[in-house]
Amino acid sequence: MADYEMPSGGDWSIHRGGAIFLDGTEDVTIEGVNVHQAGGNGIFLSNHAWRTQLVGNTIGGAGDSAILLVGSTEFMNGTA
Repeated sequence: MADYEMPSGGDWSIHRGGAIFLDGTEDVTIEGVNVHQAGGNGIFLSNHAWRTQLVGNTIGGAGDSAILLVGSTEFMNGTA
């Protein structure tokens, strides 16, 4: 089973991963990709993913979330 984390003080958690996972990237375009039955997240943009374009993609039956954009916090301090 995949590890899940609580990115904030709320009542939900996420798995920081996906069929397509970007972290620490710039100037990326994901275009015309079909993600089907990923069993988890489809496209995950984590932390630093500047100037990313998602164009004409199809995500079906992801299992968790189709597209996520999630940063990180330092404990409960959302300013980090």
